[in-house]
Amino acid sequence: MYNTNLFFFAKLATAYDLLDAYKAALQDGDTDEIKEALLKFDATTLRCAREVQKFCPEMVIVSKELTLRILTSGEKGQRQTVKCRHHHIHRSELAAKTDDPNQYNGSAYKKDLHNPAKKDHCHCGCFENHACWDMIWFKFGSAMSTNPECAFTRHYFRNTDCFDPRVRAIMVDVIETLLGKNLNQLYAEKYYHKRFSVQVVAEDNFGRGNMQLA
Repeated sequence: MYNTNLFFFAKLATAYDLLDAYKAALQDGDTDEIKEALLKFDATTLRCAREVQKFCPEMVIVSKELTLRILTSGEKGQRQTVKCRHHHIHRSELAAKTDDPNQYNGSAYKKDLHNPAKKDHCHCGCFENHACWDMIWFKFGSAMSTNPECAFTRHYFRNTDCFDPRVRAIMVDVIETLLGKNLNQLYAEKYYHKRFSVQVVAEDNFGRGNMQLA
């Protein structure tokens, strides 16, 4: 019988090895080395990071590029697209509730999985920084009850828990105002490197991508 726990821990070990290699590339500052290390994260590892809260949470605080890579998915051999966590979970809502002159919904553009995403936005229409903040909250967020009779355990996100894009955008604005820094500045303080955009066009059966730079 296949042991899913063994598979999980094997993928977790792989994730940390890949993360260490990626951080080393960031420290060296060689752009080609950084791109190569980024593309070594296979599709299964990325999906585990995207869907399992406690799976290598450090992956989302190293760089914006890696966090967006985690949010990248698609059928094998097909164009890979970036969607925020909300739109990964609520796929039927991808084309709905976009911003218009009369209503702010937190998603700037309509879904477009067939063309390059708008500048600084995901293919689902949401702002990249909002999608990255969402992943940080998911990977590190937890809470305990303020009722002493219930405060005996810490509770984490369920896999289907996510923020509505409108609420998420408001939360990001509050957090960045309080910090006095935006997400790009926070990432840059950890590992400063030349900003580049990686678009994975397709992945083969081994999760390896063909990369384009935008």
